[in-house]
Amino acid sequence: MSAPPAHDACGEVRARPVHAAPMLRAGRWLAVPLPPRALAYGAALILLMLLSVALALTLGAQGLSWRELPTVLAGGGTPVQQWLAYTLRLPRALAALGAGAALGLSGALFQSVTRNPLGSPDVIGLTAGASAGAVAAAMVWPGLLPVAWGAAAGALLAMAAVWFGSGAGFAAPQRMVVAGIAVGALALAFVQYALSNLRREQAHLAATWLNGNLAGKTWNDALLIALACAVLLPLAMALAA
Repeated sequence: MSAPPAHDACGEVRARPVHAAPMLRAGRWLAVPLPPRALAYGAALILLMLLSVALALTLGAQGLSWRELPTVLAGGGTPVQQWLAYTLRLPRALAALGAGAALGLSGALFQSVTRNPLGSPDVIGLTAGASAGAVAAAMVWPGLLPVAWGAAAGALLAMAAVWFGSGAGFAAPQRMVVAGIAVGALALAFVQYALSNLRREQAHLAATWLNGNLAGKTWNDALLIALACAVLLPLAMALAA
């Protein structure tokens, strides 16, 4: 039950003081509220993240034991254990965490822009545009751009097409969704056409890349994702402030 309203000496209802949540400030341009419940959720998520990394290093037939894990992470252990931890498993685990954080951030941004709790990057053809750019860079015009840069260029072109195609930028969510469906269909048609003209091995490799795969991820991949999150997360927080 909620507490009854307070009354002053004259019998009039007096509003109870509301305690503001503590704020995280960065200069004068950014102030992020930190309510206790959000801090508790954040701490729980950090613990789950650390646990998932530990499980990624210990599970499986070749995984490290829980007793060996602190020694190997501190730089000890055998060369095989160092290779398993720092070359094979840890980069993949960190790349997976970074990709999940980036996907969560993009979902939150698109839900805010489209004013729809079900909004996602594929609503405006962003995912299909990135796929088309990746296929173009990897298979159609190999060597023109790195695959990651090709995916970014395709996503930017798709966003630009939706921006101009809606006639009102991102200010009209209904028009934006319709334009995004059209842009996404065109991008997916290009992807299917490119895959149909490739050799079976190339098409299989491209399909594996488009569906997502953590096999073979290195520290360079984890670093690229970390840099993207480090740049985009403060920008997203500034937009939400």
